Amino acid sequence: MLAQCVVNLDDILTIPLARLLSVQTELSPERMTSVGRAIVFALDLDSA
Repeated sequence: MLAQCVVNLDDILTIPLARLLSVQTELSPERMTSVGRAIVFALDLDSA
């Protein structure tokens, strides 16, 4: 991991890809799975 970080999925916003100027950190595949599950839950996508 490049830097310690926190993922907050209480407010999810989309931004233009051009605003992402550099990599801030990297998440493990296991952590990305957890983030994906949290997004599905937060957006109530499970019931679709």
